[in-house]
Amino acid sequence: MRQKILLLCCIMVGFVIVTGCQNKITSPKLPPDIERVEPNSAGQGAFNQNITVQGKNFTPNMIINFGADIDVSQVDVRSSNSAIATISVLPEAQVGPRNIVVQNSLEFTSVAKGFFSVFPNLCPVASFKVTPSSGYAQYTQFFFDASDSYDSDGQISSYSWDFGDGEKGEGKIVNHMYQEEGNPEVVLTVSDNVGAIGSTSQQLYVASPFNMEEVERIISEMIINFFRMFENLMYLDADEIVKDFTPSCGGREHQKDTILYLQAQYQIEPFILKIYFLSDVSIGHLTPTRASDICVTSKIVSVRQSDGYQSETIVTHTYTAIFEGGRWWICNYTVIYE
Repeated sequence: MRQKILLLCCIMVGFVIVTGCQNKITSPKLPPDIERVEPNSAGQGAFNQNITVQGKNFTPNMIINFGADIDVSQVDVRSSNSAIATISVLPEAQVGPRNIVVQNSLEFTSVAKGFFSVFPNLCPVASFKVTPSSGYAQYTQFFFDASDSYDSDGQISSYSWDFGDGEKGEGKIVNHMYQEEGNPEVVLTVSDNVGAIGSTSQQLYVASPFNMEEVERIISEMIINFFRMFENLMYLDADEIVKDFTPSCGGREHQKDTILYLQAQYQIEPFILKIYFLSDVSIGHLTPTRASDICVTSKIVSVRQSDGYQSETIVTHTYTAIFEGGRWWICNYTVIYE
C-alpha cells in the first residue's frame, strides 16, 4: 500500500511539472505597433500612392486606416514588421497631420498618432511653344505645343486653348490658322487630376492676308525673265557659289569655271521672292548658240518665299524651256508648295 501511494504522488508531481513547462513556452498575443511611415505625407488628390509602414507584430490580412478621406485600396504585408499600403487621397481631404490606425488579423488595434500628413494640392504649371511666332492671315498655320507643362504632385488631365479670335482647342499639341489680321493673345489652361488649374499666355502677330494670284504672277514673270538672262551669262568660280560643289552629269564632273550661277530677287508684300539656279549640261552648253544644243528641256527651280519674319516657304516650279531665236521661252510650268 505504501508503495502505491508513493507511486501516485510521483505521477501527480510529474503532471504539475509538465503542465507548468507548457505554460512557460506559450507567448502572449501582442497588438501591432507602427514605428516608421515612408513617405509620411501626400497631397490632396494623390492617386495610387504606395506608403511603406514599418513596425512589429504585423499579421496577414492586416487593416491600415488613414482616415475617412483617404482610400486604402490594398495592403501588402511583406513580413511581421513591414507592409505597403496603396492609398488615394480625396481632393477635399483635410490638410494637416493625422493618426494611422492599424488592426491585425487577431483584432488587436493600435494607433500611431501624427505619423502621416496631408498637404494642399499644388497647381499644375502651364507652358507652351508656338511656331512660327508671327505670320499671315488665311495663310500661316500656327502650331502650339504644351509638352513643357507639368504637375509636380499629380498629372495633367486636360489642355484647353483660347486662340484669341473666338476659336477654342483641346489637346497637348494643336494647330490653328487665323482668318483676320491682329495681335491675338493665345491662352493655355491646364488642369490636373484633382481639378486644380494653371494658365499662361502669349501674344502673336498676324499680318493682313495677301493676294496669292499676284504672287503667282510675279513668280511666273521672274522665271521667264530669269532664263532670258542667258543672253548675258554671268560666270562665277564654284567656290563662290557652293563649297565643294561638284555635280556630275553625263559621267563627268563640272569644272569650276563651267558652273553657271544666276539669281533673281523681287519683293512683293508680304514675300521676298528669291530664285537660285545652278546650271548643268542637261540644259545644254553654258553658252547656247544653236537651238539644236538645247531645243526643249524640263527643269525645276526652287523659289524661296520669305515672309519677312522667321519662316520661308520653298515653292518648286516645274517648267519647259525652249531656246529659240536667241532667247529662252518658258511654257507649261506648274507650281508645287512644299
